[in-house]
Amino acid sequence: MTARTTVSDKSIDLFKWKTANKGKREYEGPLHAYRALVKSNRRQGVYWMPCASPDFAAA
Repeated sequence: MTARTTVSDKSIDLFKWKTANKGKREYEGPLHAYRALVKSNRRQGVYWMPCASPDFAAA
């Protein structure tokens, strides 16, 4: 994988992949880890990691 530069404020954009790479571990693995670790409220644009900040996750 190569490093990407992005102008997006959304953290998920770093883990998106093209359909040509579907099924390839090196592309889907990081996205799976992101979805398992990061929770979000997309409408408000809020992202958090419950395992890293238990006080914020409870709010």
